[in-house]
Amino acid sequence: MTVNIRPILRLFFKTLLGIFSICFVLFIFLAIALQAGLFWLNTENGGKWLSNHIETAMKDQPYQIKLNHFTLAGLFGVRARTIQLQDQEGTFLEAHNFAFRINPIPLLVNNLSVRLQSQELTLLRTPISNTTNDTENNTPPLSIALPDDFF
Repeated sequence: MTVNIRPILRLFFKTLLGIFSICFVLFIFLAIALQAGLFWLNTENGGKWLSNHIETAMKDQPYQIKLNHFTLAGLFGVRARTIQLQDQEGTFLEAHNFAFRINPIPLLVNNLSVRLQSQELTLLRTPISNTTNDTENNTPPLSIALPDDFF
């Protein structure tokens, strides 16, 4: 009695090829969805939505962030044409061609790897802080923390 293994191998490879094809199609749809989302962020409604989220995240800080013209930077990043940081007296920091990239591999071990890159960073003046430097508590005048916000 002989067993013909050729049909079994053919079925296995067709199944494997089908799985890879489905993954590839899903990857293409994900890339298109990311581009569509970034295109929407460039519209007036998308800009208002993002501004509201940024203002909500920064409501406890005396600074405001203004971003415009978003594009996809690689597979896991976003690029903004200009970013402006403002306080009560106006803009004090501008960044042009600012890129924010997340490396997904360290996320598998619960680490976050972020890469920030800017073509030009201009500090127009020093920012004004509303807080006073308390010598008893040794608290710094500005505390920077990542907000617990989901975009």
